[in-house]
Amino acid sequence: MVSYLTMAAAGLIVGSIFSGLGWVPGSRAVAALNSAVTWDATTYLNIAMLALTALLLVRFLRTGGVGMLRMMDMAPERAAHAA
Repeated sequence: MVSYLTMAAAGLIVGSIFSGLGWVPGSRAVAALNSAVTWDATTYLNIAMLALTALLLVRFLRTGGVGMLRMMDMAPERAAHAA
């Protein structure tokens, strides 16, 4: 509760300071609503990283990664017996 009140008060204080100094923009035109989806370098890098993530996930599942994680979650005494 105190954290929320502190954040709210800080936001109001910063907003008042910006308004007082005239740093609040007059026009509120948002360019994001006018833009369209484009195929640029970022798009290709995102697709490449998705493919790499899928490849690593498949490798993790095929090489027994889930079982290894389960064994790591066990107590050391039980892990020695499970191996």
